[in-house]
Amino acid sequence: MSSPTQPSPFKPRGDLFRGAIVRSCVLKTVVDGKTLKVLLNPLGWTPKPHGGWRAAPTSVGAGHSFADKEESWEEVTVRLMCVDTEECQIPRGNARHYKPVTYGGRESFEWLKDHLGVTHDGRPHRDQKIVLDVEFDTVEDTVVGCRLHNQENYGRVLAYVHVGGRPAGENLSLAVIRAGRSPYFTKYGRSRLYHADFLEAERLAIADERGLWGITATVGERSVPVSDYVRNYQQLLPWWQTREGIVEDFRRWQREGVARHVLVPRVHHDDLLEAASKRGVVTVFVDLQPKDPFLILGIMRNVSYAAADGGVHQTGTVIRAGTQKHPFNLWMDHAYSEASEKIKALVERRYSRGGRNYAYVTGKAFMYHKKHVPQILLESVEQIADAPSKDSAALHHAGEAYHLVAAADAHKRARQVETRGAAA
Repeated sequence: MSSPTQPSPFKPRGDLFRGAIVRSCVLKTVVDGKTLKVLLNPLGWTPKPHGGWRAAPTSVGAGHSFADKEESWEEVTVRLMCVDTEECQIPRGNARHYKPVTYGGRESFEWLKDHLGVTHDGRPHRDQKIVLDVEFDTVEDTVVGCRLHNQENYGRVLAYVHVGGRPAGENLSLAVIRAGRSPYFTKYGRSRLYHADFLEAERLAIADERGLWGITATVGERSVPVSDYVRNYQQLLPWWQTREGIVEDFRRWQREGVARHVLVPRVHHDDLLEAASKRGVVTVFVDLQPKDPFLILGIMRNVSYAAADGGVHQTGTVIRAGTQKHPFNLWMDHAYSEASEKIKALVERRYSRGGRNYAYVTGKAFMYHKKHVPQILLESVEQIADAPSKDSAALHHAGEAYHLVAAADAHKRARQVETRGAAA
């Protein structure tokens, strides 16, 4: 009789890591209801093997060493993935004009501090060490690539945080959603790793009227306007879901190969700088949601500039299409020409404010040298589209071919499993 198999030191405790992770990091402080400062373990990087893998959170793999003092580790600001709690302090940059500070934000901050057992200022107790695993929602196979593709508009790292010492290595984003402290935040696309888990967590929170979902009853008791506690989710959620669908289309077209040439300012900033220096033609997937309340539609303003021949000054229009950390512009030479007016009308009616926001823009890139910002010259509405290619047949056939290959691969893997089972 064969001896029983020895349990693996990385055997899961009821949960799985599904993406690439940095193991055994340390919490430094809780900033607000959705943000942590974390000391990143320089030896904790574990890429996701092909085909997936199982591992217990905070397990220490081969080659790990804690000889270096944790104080010397890199400190990063991590925003919890797929979470958007109410604000408890004035937001950064121009976001302060769009996101009010609410009682719900203060309660979310207090909830997270209590949940993690830290002090009133968000720091762990003197003799307390909270170990975390940071998991990236990406398919990249290097820590540099993961951090590049999981960086939000202000430069913070977007990640799932698993808290060590709790059952199954608790996913903190899911815990926040389950507690009703935030809706499932899909404004920039759904979770690649935990989509079904987030849907269920949000459903249970709504059914049990937890947190913000039960705030109406609480507000009624306190005679305080609902807007003082939470934002208007009846308006926000449909807008987020519209954007989610557009991002999912973009991801699908990337997988199918028809959008792999498309650049994203937040991710491909260096590529845009290179294209602008060479004045090459590029296609960019831009987000035209309002960014600055002092601009037209929150993204646009007219600019007076000197003509190239030194003649009279002219007026152009700039559209801010990048982020604060990765600026990128769309530029029109003549603000009041018929072509420019058509472009501005299209942006206002279809892409700005609560509209689609996302667009594919194709054109010649060049550099705004004064501020070293890459730009695309806009001359026609034909440069703006809702898909990476105007050849609808090519888009259809690319999807058809992709799914045929995927089905063939799935059938091949199923046959291999059957063959191994028969051999055993």
